[in-house]
Amino acid sequence: MTLTCQKGSALIVVLLLSVALALLGGAFMTVSFTDRQISSNEVQATQAFDLADAGLDHAVEQLKDQNADTLLAAGGALFTNQALGAGTYSVTVTNNTKPTFPLAAVPADAGGINDDTDGYLVLNSTGRVNEAERRVQIIVYGSGGPTMPPIFQWAAFGQSSLKAQGSGNFTGAVGTNGSMTFSGESPKITGDAYAGGTVPAGWTTGTVTQGAPPISLPAEACPTTPYGPAPTGDGITFNAGSGKLTLNGTNAYFGTGTYYYSEISKSGGGTIHAPTGGAAKIYVSSKISMSGGGFNNPDAKAENLQIYGCGISSGTFTITGGQTSWLTIYAPYKAIKFTGGGDKFGSFIGDTFENSGPGDAKHDAQLLGGGPLTFSKLPSSWTEVL
Repeated sequence: MTLTCQKGSALIVVLLLSVALALLGGAFMTVSFTDRQISSNEVQATQAFDLADAGLDHAVEQLKDQNADTLLAAGGALFTNQALGAGTYSVTVTNNTKPTFPLAAVPADAGGINDDTDGYLVLNSTGRVNEAERRVQIIVYGSGGPTMPPIFQWAAFGQSSLKAQGSGNFTGAVGTNGSMTFSGESPKITGDAYAGGTVPAGWTTGTVTQGAPPISLPAEACPTTPYGPAPTGDGITFNAGSGKLTLNGTNAYFGTGTYYYSEISKSGGGTIHAPTGGAAKIYVSSKISMSGGGFNNPDAKAENLQIYGCGISSGTFTITGGQTSWLTIYAPYKAIKFTGGGDKFGSFIGDTFENSGPGDAKHDAQLLGGGPLTFSKLPSSWTEVL
């Protein structure tokens, strides 16, 4: 073999070794990059998980003193792409309409997707860091609420009878010391029914109790002060001698405090406004005749507008309006009649109660308990959504 051939062979070997080393180096670089990418993705996934969990904690605090039904009806979004650290979290709240969580002791809420009747809600939190995303869920339960008498546990209660007809329905527990009568569409009651008399079969989704012991409804004493004062607003007529308050097509604003009238008559447009951050207690000794606009309650809390049918004389509280409203009525010697559109959230107690719809009478769960409304997490219900 000549020297020239030997040099050519050596050159080929050197080139092959160079190519092999280059390929090996490239492979090492690829593996190293892939390892770093995997490590980075794992870090980001962990960060996303921590963000989702942090979103749950923030949501529990955010729920304090909120009206759950208003939140659910608006879509349930508490936070959308809330920035924190290297990423964001988004949290929504839904009602526990399906008993699908690990905590089997929490049944489905009979109120449906927009009506919290049992105090339990579901938080859904998503954490994101770049392309990494993790999702977690947990059940929370409300406790406390404004200090209200236990009788306000009912969506509606009629001392002598309870009736629903047409498209008028109830959400929450209803009761009567007498019997219930229904007509129109079924079911009428999304919740439990309690009666000293009878409850027709097939009209309620919950537990039916018939022939039950009577529930005492003590009379509410009328204030010893003179009639008044009048609410603020234009076009309001108030007779301090007779105690009659007349509202014709006007807005009436009630501040925090106590009001006393013999009669309230309302017609035309305009609404009765509840105070913000306080409660107006309105005592009426004879009757209420209300048509046109409904009640405007800025805080969406039934406790902010409390109407009492005081004394033991009979009378009728007829409320017609197309506006969604929050209020309570306690009038054990008056006949209460709801007509017209607009759901009424709260608790409504009368001698007789009748709902003709199309608006529903719905219990406001915020009336339960005492003290500020707070939510707590049920740890055993925590789950990661894969």
